[in-house]
Amino acid sequence: MKKALITLLLFFLPASVTAEPSDYIKFSLGAITGLAIHESGHFIAGEITDTDLHWNSPTRFTFDTKSSRDAAIISSAGILSNMLTTEAILNTKIPKQNWYTIGLLTFSVAQPLFYVFTDQVFHDAPDIETMNDNGFKRDYINTAIVLHSLFSIYRVFHKTDIPLYFKVSEKTIFIELIVHRF
Repeated sequence: MKKALITLLLFFLPASVTAEPSDYIKFSLGAITGLAIHESGHFIAGEITDTDLHWNSPTRFTFDTKSSRDAAIISSAGILSNMLTTEAILNTKIPKQNWYTIGLLTFSVAQPLFYVFTDQVFHDAPDIETMNDNGFKRDYINTAIVLHSLFSIYRVFHKTDIPLYFKVSEKTIFIELIVHRF
């Protein structure tokens, strides 16, 4: 399971660009910010619905809600926060040619996909499970997440100023990301 997450997070890492160690730190800080935004989404939704969240670890929590609507709101808030972050990056003039933004964007696209993967393969995606148990159909949730992520990836490749190039041979897929330095 960890290998799948690492593979997803490394999706945008450069294959041929020389990067300074500080670039990888910036990328990692962007990804950590993405995690903080995701968990903050749950926390804010808990505050809005007047629900106490009991954190079991930095990324796992339990809660008792008054309604299934509140449970669905809290559970969906993390993924929706990731989607809003992606939209903010891709639809505004936020600079995209820096490692921090690339790390944040990578996490914001990859993390919801990771939820779908863990839900489908391991049946261990608590947010999706809670949404499913409270009125949303799991397959519709997963389809919406995958479509948004694929569309976001398409926009990264074709409609933003982050140039990515693919070279495919018989046994390798080479991804090249060029970050311009001025």
